[in-house]
Amino acid sequence: MVEQQGDTEDLGLSGALAAALADAEKLAQDKTMEAQREQVLDALSQVTGEGAQVGPDIRGMPAEQAAPRPDGVAPGRADGGGSAQPDPALRAQLRALGQQLDEARRQLEEEKAATARAERQLEQVRGDLKATRQRFLRLSEHQEEQQRRANRQEQEMPTRLKKQILRGLLPALDTLDAVTRNLLADKALPLATSQGVQMLRTTWDRALQGAQVVAFDASGQAFDPVVHEAISEETSDAVAPGTVLRQVGRGYLLEGRLLRSAQVIVARAADSEG
Repeated sequence: MVEQQGDTEDLGLSGALAAALADAEKLAQDKTMEAQREQVLDALSQVTGEGAQVGPDIRGMPAEQAAPRPDGVAPGRADGGGSAQPDPALRAQLRALGQQLDEARRQLEEEKAATARAERQLEQVRGDLKATRQRFLRLSEHQEEQQRRANRQEQEMPTRLKKQILRGLLPALDTLDAVTRNLLADKALPLATSQGVQMLRTTWDRALQGAQVVAFDASGQAFDPVVHEAISEETSDAVAPGTVLRQVGRGYLLEGRLLRSAQVIVARAADSEG
C-alpha cells in the first residue's frame, strides 16, 4: 500500500510540474513578442529621427505625418511653408516596419490562442488524472478488502474443517454413548467388561477435549432453544413444564462455541395434552 501511495503522489507532482512549465512557456512567449515589438519601435525611432515618439499603431497614419524630417521641419512643408514631396525610401521603410509590427501582433494573438487551448487541454488532463486517481484508490480499497477476506477465510479454514469432521463423527459418538450407557447400567456385566467400556468412553472424552470439543448434558435443565433441540414432548407431573426430561444426544462446544445443540425430550403440562 505504501508503493501505491507513492505512485499517486508522483502523479500529483507531475501535474504540478506540467502546470508550472506551461505558465513559464507562456511568459517566455509573451516576453519574446514584447521584445520583437520593442525592436520594431526602436527601428522606427532610428528611421524617423532621434527622440521621435512612435505610437503603437501607425497603419492608418500618413507617412508625411508619421516621419518628421531630420532637419526638424514637418514633412509636407518646405522652409518657406510650401509643400515638399515625402521620401519614397522612408515611406517604404515605414511600410515594411508597419507590416513587421502587424505580423508580430498576429503572432502574439496566435500564441495567446494556442496558450488558451493548451490551458484547456491541461485542465482536461488534470480532470482525467483526478478521475484516474479516484478509480485507483477505489481499486486499492477493494483489493485490500479482498485480501482481508482471504486472510480471514484462511484463518478460519482449520476451524471449518474441524467442524465438518466432528459433525460427521457426532452420530457415531451418540451411538457410543448409548451403548456404553446401557452396558454400564447392566448389573450382570462382568467387572472387566465394565471397566473396559468405561475406559473406552474416557478415551473418547479425552480425544474430544484434545480437539477443544466439550460435551455438555441438559437433563433436568430448563429448555433453552439456544443450546437445546426439542425432538419431542412428554407429559410429566414430576417436573415443571418446559423442563428437559431426558437427553437423547449430548450437546457439544467447539472452542467455546456451539457445535451442536443437545437433543432432548421436554416435559409438558398434563392439561395441554391433545
